[in-house]
Amino acid sequence: GNEFISAYQEKRPGAPFARNLGLHHSKGEWIQFLDADDELLPDKFERQVKTIEKTVPDLILASYLRCSKTKRIKKYIINTDQSVWINMLTSNAGITSSNLYSKKTLEAIGGWKEDLSSSQDFNLLFRLLVCKTKVVYDVTPAAIIHFAPNSISRNNDKVKSILTNYLNCRLEVKDYLLRCKIMNDELLKVLEYSIYDALFSRRKIVPNYVDDVLDTYHFIKLSKLDKYCIRGKYLIKNIISN
Repeated sequence: GNEFISAYQEKRPGAPFARNLGLHHSKGEWIQFLDADDELLPDKFERQVKTIEKTVPDLILASYLRCSKTKRIKKYIINTDQSVWINMLTSNAGITSSNLYSKKTLEAIGGWKEDLSSSQDFNLLFRLLVCKTKVVYDVTPAAIIHFAPNSISRNNDKVKSILTNYLNCRLEVKDYLLRCKIMNDELLKVLEYSIYDALFSRRKIVPNYVDDVLDTYHFIKLSKLDKYCIRGKYLIKNIISN
């Protein structure tokens, strides 16, 4: 046949630039992204192509496995009983390598946002949902994501940037859900919980930044128990790590 592989070099740093370059040169109807240190599981394409033929989606969100440096495997299984909004806000909407994207849908939103240094998957999915993208779930793990604990940045400026992107992306979702009258108590609580949890996961590194955000943003749906549980979780983690 005429099958071949083309390699292109993107000199600008950051995954969005490289992914958009690949998207630009691609010729197929469906796009598979794969980070260099991750793996696709053998039955991914066969199963997801059958899903495409059966349901005609624009996007497949798939479960995945995460492998630690010590080869410990953790499953991230999509909850099919939850709405895509809940799964997105709880970071349970697949991941770049496990998902499968319609090329025309990606092109319709302009691809990946190149000025975003983190929260890129979240932002991409949000913009796809705003465009009424038809989403289906694939609960069978489709990829292995290799994760090293020391890959989490401890550089203060970088951590602040990560948290700022995280917060801004979720506040953008909040504004959209309120504006479109989609927001309900469950969605708002899940959104606030995710923000509060993310802030406290990095509070040890950037305490002043986190405290400033907490003073500015009011968590109206989180109970005192919710807040104590989140704070307690990271307090215990910090004690164990020390």
